[in-house]
Amino acid sequence: MATLVTLDNVSIRLKGKVFLKDISWQIKEGENWAILGPNGSGKSTLARALTGTLPVVKGKLVHHFLDKEPNTTSAGVEHYFGYVSLEFQRELMEAERFREECRDFSGRIDEITPVRSILESGMSGVGNEGEKRQILEQLAKKLGIKHLLNRSITRISTGEMRKAIIARALMKNPKLLILDEPFDGLDQSSHASLAKMINELMSNHSQVVLITHRFEEMLDGVSHVLYLRNGRIGASGKKEEIFTPGNARKFYLFRETGANAVSPAPDEIYPGAKGEHSISAGAGDRPVIEIKKATVKYGSRIVLDNLDWTVRPGEKWAVLGPNGCGKSTILKLVTGENLQSYANDVFLFGKKRGSGESIWDVKRRMGVFSSELQSDYPKSVKALDVVCSGFFDSLGLYRNSDRRQRQTALKWMKKLDIEALAEETFEMLSFGQRQMVLIARAMVKSPELLILDEPCEGLDIANRYKLLKVIDGYGMDEDASLIYVTHHQEDIPSSITHMLKFSDEKFISSKREKA
Repeated sequence: MATLVTLDNVSIRLKGKVFLKDISWQIKEGENWAILGPNGSGKSTLARALTGTLPVVKGKLVHHFLDKEPNTTSAGVEHYFGYVSLEFQRELMEAERFREECRDFSGRIDEITPVRSILESGMSGVGNEGEKRQILEQLAKKLGIKHLLNRSITRISTGEMRKAIIARALMKNPKLLILDEPFDGLDQSSHASLAKMINELMSNHSQVVLITHRFEEMLDGVSHVLYLRNGRIGASGKKEEIFTPGNARKFYLFRETGANAVSPAPDEIYPGAKGEHSISAGAGDRPVIEIKKATVKYGSRIVLDNLDWTVRPGEKWAVLGPNGCGKSTILKLVTGENLQSYANDVFLFGKKRGSGESIWDVKRRMGVFSSELQSDYPKSVKALDVVCSGFFDSLGLYRNSDRRQRQTALKWMKKLDIEALAEETFEMLSFGQRQMVLIARAMVKSPELLILDEPCEGLDIANRYKLLKVIDGYGMDEDASLIYVTHHQEDIPSSITHMLKFSDEKFISSKREKA
């Protein structure tokens, strides 16, 4: 069996930090690999090294297929790989925000970057214009995104964006398709259709490298598994030999958790659980959020139609529904990021949006997390300062945090088991590590209202467990309210009391039955 790629004692160092150490690994033709390991173990770095986009400081990386491509040099090797990652999605959105700023400055406010342009950007060297158009239409139909092609990339959901990036990677029929957490942000239907498509690709001789944190996402077509920990290979080989419960416990450093775990006291797992925040005297049962017959639309496309929703003090809501149903739009109505909140009857802490309230008075009572923050947050800020910025609701830390605030921030980081990252800069963290830091930022001031949009995205199984325990600690505060968005039923905290469910056409609100 011919060898496709060889890594011989390879090490990767970025800005003085070693991410991979002495990696020796081969991918042979016909093999489909899954790369597993905890957050920060080097999985995404290894994926980027495969494509030739990271410099090798030690050892040798060989792409054997280049010998069969006489007009190709190692500098152009990335053309032969399809690469899908959460990080790439972030980079696309960063670039789009810059373009929007330029349009606003120049008065070209009606211009957009359509989804179609993402797919077209991956088609260099793919046939003539007619062939490109045909391939684009076929892939868009297969992935269920044909109706999105002319929509702005800022007007689609996270899951819809993920499918567009996957379609882009498939455009050039790559020799190796590298999928870094491809299922994160996808609803159950999209997950099932994408899994089916990837399995079909593997059965039709396309080679895949799959990076995942969820064991249930291990696809049937995967033949080999590689475990990473602390930048080194811990185990590799055939799936049936390597993908075992024993190896999972070993490489994810599982502790005594689950049914046999002892539940910590509220103030142990949730700093400030007894009310570091304060709800206004006499608030009684006054709603924290009240939305009355809200409608959000862009041109003729209606995203939300006649929505009524009330959240009262102490209620913990899970928000569920398929990609594009309007979940994130609701959150942006609440936070004020969607300007149509001012054209609707949206009340927060008893005051109508746009009635003269200070945006900072509202923000100080909320803690907000979404994966989009990764795109917006300055890269050079230290992780501890990122958490401290939650006290001031700023992107970056522009005021001195006092001693008590830094101690509280460190306490939150300790509860999430990320205190070792305190002095690392944001850009040097893995996607999952950044998620945990930003979640600590949202929770650091023990807000009256905590909003978490897909907080488990990009987290390994151990970190998901830690996070859900901390969220349940927050749920012990009878006055604090929670909005928790997820696609995964298994990621719903036990403290959830209510659910807001969406179908493709409408929302259904119902109280959750307690066990």
